[in-house]
Order: sequence, then structure tokens, then C-alpha cells
Amino acid sequence: MQLLLVPDCIILDLLMPELDGFGVLEALKQKGSKIPVIVLSADIQDSVREQCLGLGAAMMLQKPAKAPKILEALDQVLNKGESL
Repeated sequence: MQLLLVPDCIILDLLMPELDGFGVLEALKQKGSKIPVIVLSADIQDSVREQCLGLGAAMMLQKPAKAPKILEALDQVLNKGESL
């Protein structure tokens, strides 16, 4: 029996070796993934944000992101903004 673990959320950096964050977003979109993705990037240009959101990212945070911002983003994407 093979156990398949599916994450509740993915926190993704755009700059990674071999396959960048755009490639990961494209692959997830092609597979029809419904896993919410929060993108972290120092590049906050509108064109980069639009590209990420167009590829299915739930939201984008500017690096370096502090814990309160990350927790707030996780709450928003996992709970659709509902209070815990």
C-alpha cells in the first residue's frame, strides 16, 4: 500500500536551482492541483505578481517575510479568511 501525502499549502520561493518557482506553478497548474500556493519573492514587480497569480498562486509575499505575515497568509488561504 502506497501512502500519498498531499500538503495543505505550499510556500514557494521563485528562485530555486534547476526548476524555478514559475516552473513549479506551471507543473501544478497542468496537473490541476487545488493546493494553495503562497509565493515568496524579493521581486515584487507587478508583472511578476500577475504571472504568479495567473499560474494559480493564491497570494504573493515579499521577502523577507516575517512570521506574523506568513501566519496571516496561511490563515487566509487555508481558512478563506474566516477567524479561527
